[in-house]
Amino acid sequence: MACQKSFHICLILHLADRWKTFREMMIEKWIISHRIWLNDYKGPLHIVRYERLQSHLVDEMRTLMNFLGWNITDSQLDCVVQNSEGKFHRENRISTIDPWAGFHQHELDTIMRKIDNWPYCGQI
Repeated sequence: MACQKSFHICLILHLADRWKTFREMMIEKWIISHRIWLNDYKGPLHIVRYERLQSHLVDEMRTLMNFLGWNITDSQLDCVVQNSEGKFHRENRISTIDPWAGFHQHELDTIMRKIDNWPYCGQI
């Protein structure tokens, strides 16, 4: 890569290109995996989405436990809530780079909607 900028900038640009290639390959594998589950698996599935766990932890845990056929008490749910942060936290790194910016967002949104509307989701 011919670059008139500093070595540091050239390295960042080179790694960004490698990341883009890796990202495209891995997202395709992710999409294929979800399509296989949605199209081929005919048994009961319960989809757990991280965003929902963050915003509605208690409701999501109740729904999951119900799907599994397990009872969960209010005190157990309280324990889940009290320990939802866990003990491990990464350093808060500030970055102006969005590694997923502009990448197949429409296709990802379409797949997420299909997952949400799949007839087997939440059924035993």
